[in-house]
Amino acid sequence: MYSHGMVDSYQVKCERTATLWHRVAHKVTTIDTQPSLPNVNAVVIAVTGQLLVDDETKPQQYTQLFQLVEDGGFFIYNDIFRLNYA
Repeated sequence: MYSHGMVDSYQVKCERTATLWHRVAHKVTTIDTQPSLPNVNAVVIAVTGQLLVDDETKPQQYTQLFQLVEDGGFFIYNDIFRLNYA
């Protein structure tokens, strides 16, 4: 799916939403990271932001928490995405 071998959360999010909506504008508000596993190259990443979908005028808030783990390359080990409806 990704020829360069690296996948970031934005690419994953775009793949998820591509079939649901025609246009999605993303605005990342915060990104927080911290190491997550002892003796393993891994990191937990928390992202908050806004999504503006199709013709909507009010952006929806979202939160995404995921863990990247290295095993010959980094991969997403866990991923939680929450759309916060207002």
